[in-house]
Amino acid sequence: MRLFIAISLNSQLQQELTELQEKFRALKGIRWVKPQNIHLTLNFLGEVDEQRIPLIKEAMQRAVPGTSPFLISFGGLGVFPNLKAPRVIWLGLSPEKEVIVLQQKLEKELAKIGFSVEKRKFHPHLTLGRVKRGFIKKIGEEGDTSLSSKLRVDKIGLIQSKLTPEGPIYSVVYGINL
Repeated sequence: MRLFIAISLNSQLQQELTELQEKFRALKGIRWVKPQNIHLTLNFLGEVDEQRIPLIKEAMQRAVPGTSPFLISFGGLGVFPNLKAPRVIWLGLSPEKEVIVLQQKLEKELAKIGFSVEKRKFHPHLTLGRVKRGFIKKIGEEGDTSLSSKLRVDKIGLIQSKLTPEGPIYSVVYGINL
């Protein structure tokens, strides 16, 4: 099973993301993520044997105590790895601190059961699209890209990702409240 741990978005945010993506639809060479598939990834686990799911659930249960629900806002577009060779278009969030602390707690508990620690610094974001080709100049010209809705983060989920020719299909394997 291909798994990751993430924060899911509500339908109001998904609608605002649809409207934001519409601003950039004219740009060629971008494969946009379906708004219902946009999420805030905390830990990507990759291919995992189904028998390890109970251990992952326990790691999640050990990571969340002491983390209270919190609010985050979204705004500010960026690209990975850089503007000269963009591959991913993303939307930032604030404040980042609570998300980073939660991600670090999860990563520490997952490492105890044999998952690798990510070498790259964690940068919380929502992936909006993947660039197939070309330079994304318009991103910096679009003006305010903030969303009016805030997200109350009170739950995280272990998500299965099934890759299909039409795009990924996500399903929640396990959820835990903060």
